[in-house]
Amino acid sequence: MDKKEFKVLLVEDDDVIRDVYQHYFEKDNFSVYVATTGPDAISYSENQTFDIILLDVIIPGYDGFTVLRKLKENEKTASIPVMVLTNLDDDKYLQRALKLGANEYMIKANSTPSEILQHMKILLKGKS
Repeated sequence: MDKKEFKVLLVEDDDVIRDVYQHYFEKDNFSVYVATTGPDAISYSENQTFDIILLDVIIPGYDGFTVLRKLKENEKTASIPVMVLTNLDDDKYLQRALKLGANEYMIKANSTPSEILQHMKILLKGKS
């Protein structure tokens, strides 16, 4: 990737996970914005322009599937790549996320921040 700083919306309510991801991504020149609830994620995405959204499924307010549906229904946010990061390791959740428009579905417990970052860069390849 070139030197462009990408804007990431990280939707994660777990303090430890959020801090690890935020620190790791910022070290790689990503500008990370944080939402801890579904309604905050929707509000932030309507008021800012993000290059990618990392979305947990189990969050307060709206769950991640509801957030994903709302993002993909909104003309302003529909084209933003969304990577679902969750511990729901079941094919029915994967299929639901993909049907709603997720670009990627990764299991947090099985993925290192480095692997997540690599997948983010793949999704952002055309935006550099």
